[in-house]
Amino acid sequence: MSWIDHIVEQQIADAIARNELEPAHLHGKPLDLDTPRGDGWWAEQFVRKERSKILREESLAERAARATRLWRAATVQELTAQLADANKWVVGANQQLLPADALDLFDPADVVATWRSARPA
Repeated sequence: MSWIDHIVEQQIADAIARNELEPAHLHGKPLDLDTPRGDGWWAEQFVRKERSKILREESLAERAARATRLWRAATVQELTAQLADANKWVVGANQQLLPADALDLFDPADVVATWRSARPA
């Protein structure tokens, strides 16, 4: 065993001792070798993932702006209308994102309850 192999094995053993690695869970996704893929498939997949991440970051700012506008609603009717519009926007944004990057919808019950509790009596 070379000195590099020995160092690597020692680092792995140390990580296992610290419970940072669980040997039973050290497996990845199965390889899909039967699916035919065209030239450049990996690059296309990479670009799709990166584009989705960028769109998600841009969408988070818009989602935060829409959340801020919710708290400015004067009535419950105005709040529910804005909430429906905000959730419609989130659904549209999620259609452009990969499922892993999807934005959370606004929970109507939670938003209304929080809005009511923040209002002066």
